[in-house]
Amino acid sequence: MRITSSVILLLAGMLAGIVLVLSCGDDSPGKADAATCDCPAAELPIAGRLKRFSNTRIVGPNSVSAEGAACPQGGLLVSGSCTNETSSGPDLTLQQSGFYADTDQGWGCWFKNNSAAPVTIKVTAICLMPGT
Repeated sequence: MRITSSVILLLAGMLAGIVLVLSCGDDSPGKADAATCDCPAAELPIAGRLKRFSNTRIVGPNSVSAEGAACPQGGLLVSGSCTNETSSGPDLTLQQSGFYADTDQGWGCWFKNNSAAPVTIKVTAICLMPGT
C-alpha cells in the first residue's frame, strides 16, 4: 500500500513537471514567448518625466501663512514637500500639509512663524508628466 501511494505521487509529480516544461518552453507560439516580445510599450519610461514645481512665500513674524504648488495640466502629483528656505534656525511650526485646494493636483503647506523675524518657506510638488 505504501509503495503504491509513493509511485502514484511520483507519477503525478512527473506529469506536472512535464506539463509545466511544455507550457513554458521555447517551443511556445511567438505571442507567448517573452524573448521575442515585439509589442509597443504601454507607457514611456519614467526617467525625465518627474518634474518639480515650487513656490516660495515669506511668513511674517509671529504669523501664520500658507503656500501651495500645483502640477500643470496633464501632470499627476506623486509627492509634495514643505521646507524652510531661511538659513538661520527660526522657530517655525508646520501646522498642516497635504493636497492643495481640495484637488489631487498640488501640495499645500501651512506654517506658523513663532520667531521675531520673517521666514521664507518653499512648497514643492513632484509631478509625473505625460510622455511626448
